[in-house]
Amino acid sequence: MKYSNDSSRIDLQQAYRTFSDFLAAHAKEKDPGFDLKISHTCRVAALCAFLCEEEGLNQEERDLGELIGLLHDIGRFEEIRVKKDGFHIPFDHAEEALKILDDGWLRRFIKEDCFDGIIREAVLFHNRFSTDGIQDQRTRLFADLLRDADKIDNLRLKAEEKENVMFVFSLPDQTALNDSFVSEDVMDALMNQRCVRLNDRKTKLDFYVTVMGSFFDLHTSSARRIVQEERYEERLYERINPSLDSTKKQMDRILRSIQSAYIA
Repeated sequence: MKYSNDSSRIDLQQAYRTFSDFLAAHAKEKDPGFDLKISHTCRVAALCAFLCEEEGLNQEERDLGELIGLLHDIGRFEEIRVKKDGFHIPFDHAEEALKILDDGWLRRFIKEDCFDGIIREAVLFHNRFSTDGIQDQRTRLFADLLRDADKIDNLRLKAEEKENVMFVFSLPDQTALNDSFVSEDVMDALMNQRCVRLNDRKTKLDFYVTVMGSFFDLHTSSARRIVQEERYEERLYERINPSLDSTKKQMDRILRSIQSAYIA
């Protein structure tokens, strides 16, 4: 069934007003990562709507995609507060987002409850290694679209933002990245054109090249086209000036692996 703008059960204007209310309630936690997360959230929401349209989804489905993008990172604002005093405190911002939504915020974002299952699973799985745990195919579609949008903007962020805001909590400087290297498990994943498991990251450069490997988990041709047109992998490669020849060779191999995936 197709839905027009008038028949969509999702009021995006109300959702954005509620997002402003949510931000106002967390403004006391404002730090360099606060504004960065707001701009990231808005870009992901817009990208979700665009990718939904590219996939031929109807208006209500595009509205749903945009709403999911708006909601996906609300747990990050609590993470900023928690991690101010300790970067290594374990924290799952997707699980925190569900706690926030279940604490009354979801009904403020959308009155209807018929989309709750899709919203909750898409948000929960957006930072997981894969969406294989989602059984319902329609829900998995929205989860994959969200992950594509999130990865596109994370690539943009790392390619364009100043070094001191590239990693909101650990804040490694450029020298630390240049002096680092890629560990064996991370290198193996990227050479085999796989995403990096977060627990395999050991060095500062591991965290950086993990983002470069995002291409290997893009699900739509539209997302791959955007990444290729923007040259995100090349731009990320160009931001690192390795101190060690061995690290320079690692970076060269990673770039070639990603470019060969483009060709494929």
